[in-house]
Amino acid sequence: MGLTIHWDLEFCGTEDEVQDKLKELKTCAEQLPFAAVRGPVLLDYSKWTVEKKHAKEGYGDWRDWASIQGTPVWETDATGKKAFCLNLVPGTGCEPMNIGLRQHNNSNVWAWRSFCKTQYAEEFAKCHLLVIRILDECKRLDILKGVKDEGGYWKTRDIKVLGISVNESTEMLQSLFGKLSKTGFQIKAPIVKQASKMTELEIDFAKKNKKILPASGKN
Repeated sequence: MGLTIHWDLEFCGTEDEVQDKLKELKTCAEQLPFAAVRGPVLLDYSKWTVEKKHAKEGYGDWRDWASIQGTPVWETDATGKKAFCLNLVPGTGCEPMNIGLRQHNNSNVWAWRSFCKTQYAEEFAKCHLLVIRILDECKRLDILKGVKDEGGYWKTRDIKVLGISVNESTEMLQSLFGKLSKTGFQIKAPIVKQASKMTELEIDFAKKNKKILPASGKN
């Protein structure tokens, strides 16, 4: 539960072209205030499976979650497939942003479906806008198929819309967990410790911070 950005990527091209696209994204990310930028790396599905992960025989790091997230919409069996993935960490409390492309049946068609929950980020506005900024780059590189931003910013490019969305989401979650806690139900969720709300000062800051603010114009 919590405000999340979802995206679908798709590209038709060679393995070298896929790696070049992700390297361009990495160059862009390194110029932005991400907490961490890793990759791009090869995810080899001939060696990695969910079963191996559960048996603690997977990668043992961020690549396990990236491998799970990268399942294309057209298949559930990843055996023998490979993908290339870039791992970006917007900030503390925010989910990682896994940007990758996975090959379909040894063809020149590559795809990826993933998401990033920004609701519980300590610096919500910064993290949410960083994710949108990279998706803008994906669009520029012609690998973006679609975006669903639960904060409403992707379509509107209105920081006030994002502020209203996260504030309403936080209030709803706090109300829900508050009612559950009164029944004796033990709540263990980020919203209990980190209530993401955007104030007018944060909205003003986001408007003025040109380094992370995505391009203007509605999508």
